[in-house]
Amino acid sequence: MHEVRVPKWGSTMTEATILRWYKSVGEAINEGDQLLDLETDKVEATVDAPVSGVLAKICHQIGESVPVGEIVALIKDQS
Repeated sequence: MHEVRVPKWGSTMTEATILRWYKSVGEAINEGDQLLDLETDKVEATVDAPVSGVLAKICHQIGESVPVGEIVALIKDQS
């Protein structure tokens, strides 16, 4: 299982708000596919899937503010 975490895009960034999920739980995903959009006080950006597999769990929903480093999703290996 691979953990997808909120990245730290700047030295003052402490959290991000989830704007959109591109995939649903149970959906196959390829490395590099768009996974979710995040918004900080300075930027809106897309987080791409770091690995290929199946989206096993979404840990936070649209509109939630999530601290940097927090797990937002789990991707299960395709096997």
